[in-house]
This record gives sequence, C-alpha cells and structure tokens, in this order.
Amino acid sequence: MELPQLKCAVYGTAFTSKYRDNSPLEHFKPDYDEGLCRLMVLHGDLGAARSRYGALTADALAATGMDYVALGHIHRHGGVERRKNTFWAYCGCPEGRGFDECGEKGVLIGEVEPGSVKVEFVPLAGRRYEEIEVDVTGRDVKEALLGAVPADSQDHIYRFRLVGERTGELADGA
Repeated sequence: MELPQLKCAVYGTAFTSKYRDNSPLEHFKPDYDEGLCRLMVLHGDLGAARSRYGALTADALAATGMDYVALGHIHRHGGVERRKNTFWAYCGCPEGRGFDECGEKGVLIGEVEPGSVKVEFVPLAGRRYEEIEVDVTGRDVKEALLGAVPADSQDHIYRFRLVGERTGELADGA
C-alpha cells in the first residue's frame, strides 16, 4: 500500500493458517516508487533453515530492498540489525503472557527513512514474568527464598528455582 502523503509504501504478509512452511518472502517482488520509504511488516522465523513459522534469512530480508522490516514471531526485542541498506528488528510483545516470555516487554518507536533507522525500545508491560535462581547451599531455605524476592514484587510474577546442596532435614513450613 502506497501512502504518498507520508512518503512511504507499506508491505506486509500474515499467517492465514496455523503454520507457514515456506518463506513469507518466497514470491515477493518489490514494486514501488523509488521516492518512497519502504516499510514491511511480517511474521517469520529469522535464522531458521527450516521452520513451521515462515523461515527467513538475513540475505532474503536484504534482497527485499526495504528500508525497515518490522518482524513478528520472537516475543523479545533483540536490537536492530542491518544487511546492505535494509534494517530489521523484532520488537517483542507489549506484555508477557507466561514464563516463556520473561523480562521487559514493550514496543519500538522511532523514525525510518531511506538509509537511516532510529528506534528505541519503550517498555509498556504492567507486569513481568521473571525466573530467579536461588542458591540454598549452607543457608536456611526460607530465609534464602525471602531474601531473593525483589522489592517491587507486588506487580510481577516470579518463578524461583532452588539450586545448591542442603544438609539435614527440611523443617516444617520450609
């Protein structure tokens, strides 16, 4: 879709079924006005040679000629990457939904123009899922666990993994 008032053209593709065994760029041929900034939004699995979620390669992204590709599939921000004149990034997701989506969540906001991408990650999530490892070697388990609870814990969901070695019996309530 060309948006001449914004001086850009936006391309995109979506899943139309549960899986996509081919690349979302397999038959893509850009057709655009050279004077427009070229943006693309697509769901794909970058770096996977084979994937049920639309395998992509950095070379295939670069071959699109896009100025910026907003990727979806990986639910964490990993930074902006570039090959030739094409930039891309996974923004992540605005809110984690389980322990498979730990850490800070948010969106990317910024400016894109041919040859230049300036985006920043903006945290949005009201709550985070976090996993915390607690070493209980030589310590009272209850005290070690309570000591590992972060100060801002009321808004977040934590999974604690106890590691180390214990001696003696577990006390009632420990």
